[in-house]
Amino acid sequence: MEGFGALGHVRVSSSFRMPIREHYIFVCVNRRPPGHPTGSCAEKGSEDVLAALKESLVRRGLAKELARACGTSCLDMCGDGVAVVVEPEHVVYGGVRREHADSIVEAIQRNEVVEALVVRSRDSDSKVPQ
Repeated sequence: MEGFGALGHVRVSSSFRMPIREHYIFVCVNRRPPGHPTGSCAEKGSEDVLAALKESLVRRGLAKELARACGTSCLDMCGDGVAVVVEPEHVVYGGVRREHADSIVEAIQRNEVVEALVVRSRDSDSKVPQ
């Protein structure tokens, strides 16, 4: 890639803040064909989860500066239920339902996590919430 090095690469550090908002909430809204063995977050209600997160942020006056909820394609966790990733903390939630939206937003606001929804690494003994 000619000229790529001219852009001035530097090591990533905490001084590189996400633009505009402090947090981004990515909700998998991937949809697979009916009957697919893995299923998909969309068929498990992820569009409702995304809408509820946006509503919760707006209701609290947090949507413009603190956080933005965005739909994304597959996060490779559809088998675990609706997948949500909060950045820049890189917190991964699984089995998320519409009724969890307020708890997730409140946790972000307090710089906490919703422990019951956290998906641990695959080599961990922790289970994904159902």
